[in-house]
Amino acid sequence: MTNSEYTRTFKVWDTPLRLFHWLLVLAISIAFLSSDDDSPIASWHMVAGWSAAALLAFRLIWGFVGGEHAR
Repeated sequence: MTNSEYTRTFKVWDTPLRLFHWLLVLAISIAFLSSDDDSPIASWHMVAGWSAAALLAFRLIWGFVGGEHAR
């Protein structure tokens, strides 16, 4: 095998799905960090939760209408 065969890459997931994954990580991280009432970002807790819920709803829909690998 030559070196060029090892460097070939291809993306399995499309851009909306990659964006969903990273935004879900961000939303859950913010929800975790803002869970304490004394936290300076406590007001973001509900926003993060609703954002995670909206992202999960998007993912369910994208599972039906998205590309081949999204299903």
